[in-house]
Amino acid sequence: VIVSTAAKMARWDESVDEGMARSLHTVEEEGECRVVEPMCSWRSELCEKMALSSVAVIVSEARAPGRIVACNAVWSELCGYGADEAIGLTPKILQGKGTSMHKAAHFTEKVCSQTVCTHGEEFGFASRQASSFVKLVNYSKAGRPFVHCLKTWRTRDDGAGVDYFVTESHEESGTAVSRAMLRAAGECDDVPEAREQGRAAASLRVLAVASAVPLLVTWTALQAVAQQMNRLAMPLI
Repeated sequence: VIVSTAAKMARWDESVDEGMARSLHTVEEEGECRVVEPMCSWRSELCEKMALSSVAVIVSEARAPGRIVACNAVWSELCGYGADEAIGLTPKILQGKGTSMHKAAHFTEKVCSQTVCTHGEEFGFASRQASSFVKLVNYSKAGRPFVHCLKTWRTRDDGAGVDYFVTESHEESGTAVSRAMLRAAGECDDVPEAREQGRAAASLRVLAVASAVPLLVTWTALQAVAQQMNRLAMPLI
């Protein structure tokens, strides 16, 4: 299923999902929907919502190995992987040297233990009780580290009797928490704010030294004058 709304797009690859045959569905911003092959209306509706969403969204299998079966253009822009590259792989493609494997494993365990299904998904409004949250240091395809805020919930295609995980995500940057997480992951040098702070501190040190030099010269000169005056004022014996 490929849903495109203007420049926005969401894709669901049924050749990966449950071994179903690939189908295609295109939605144009102005005009009628064009169905090329029969498809699941539930998947079509979910893809339409993903295409219109302003946040990154992926859908993955609820069963092992948890492969990605759908993603939208916002997720591709954030993470750097096109739909053709990401679909069929697992979300672990975003993990790297600074990713906390303990937090990632705990989040996966929490998500998999969630049995409540959220139906009629409206992105951003899934029940908090039915969702799991985590912040991880992940990596884009280009290797850029970023603090990835993830919210995942379970949903079900009642027609097929299959469960999926829907994950919304966004990047957190410029906050004390994100800087601390990147620093703890050993990625502080890749934080623009940290580089700016380092440059500002270096500039202040240069300014302090430049200001101290003339003061030191002036003080030395004053000491010499004072000593000369003291010698002239000494009484003759």
